[in-house]
Amino acid sequence: SASGSSWSLLGQSRGDLGIWEKDLNRLGNEMSQGLPGVESELQRDIYYAEHLGTFGSAQALLRVLIIFAIIYLLVGSFIKYQLMGASGINAIPHVGFWLDYPQLVVDGVTYSKILLDGAMGKAPKHRDFDDLSGGLDGGIRGMSLGRGAGAGAFEAL
Repeated sequence: SASGSSWSLLGQSRGDLGIWEKDLNRLGNEMSQGLPGVESELQRDIYYAEHLGTFGSAQALLRVLIIFAIIYLLVGSFIKYQLMGASGINAIPHVGFWLDYPQLVVDGVTYSKILLDGAMGKAPKHRDFDDLSGGLDGGIRGMSLGRGAGAGAFEAL
């Protein structure tokens, strides 16, 4: 059960790497079981997400997210290197999306501000729409703004 979490208070207080080793060993054991292992890992992760108030759940969930991010980078980079001969920054999986991501976050905040202003009865300022980059394709409602990096999330691995 996920409530018997994979970390110990003593190891956590010492900043011991044993916690990471335990998580990685557990993940390796579960992945070697195939789909039942994947299901078990997902159930544990969902438990952590649903019980963030339980001591240590947020730490465990963060460790899982970091481990999956590292796996994503390693496997994706390996695949791009093997299939496309990519190197350097081009070996990063979905590099276009990650380069566009900061601007996408800014666009999301700006768009949320426009929606909140509209919900409060304020007319949106034309300036607010000009601040939007248009997302991955560089356009808003089919109009090109001459900005944006292009393919973004639609590029191959």
